[in-house]
Amino acid sequence: MTALITNLTNLNNVFSIWQFNSYLRVTYVSPSWLVVWDHRFSPPQRYDFKQTGDHQLVCRMAADQLQQLAPDYRE
Repeated sequence: MTALITNLTNLNNVFSIWQFNSYLRVTYVSPSWLVVWDHRFSPPQRYDFKQTGDHQLVCRMAADQLQQLAPDYRE
């Protein structure tokens, strides 16, 4: 999960978007706020992760959600 956390941590400026796979994307909104988008649905399912002042915790929570949504993911 280290590479996954690193990719999420690198989302650190407004409008940063990381395409995790063909249907999952992560958007950086502001410090300590990431949104995971699941584009298998219309409109896309949105999962918000916010934690005041703790970007690392937000990254771990988003990583857990990505692994739940893409159980076949391997680093």
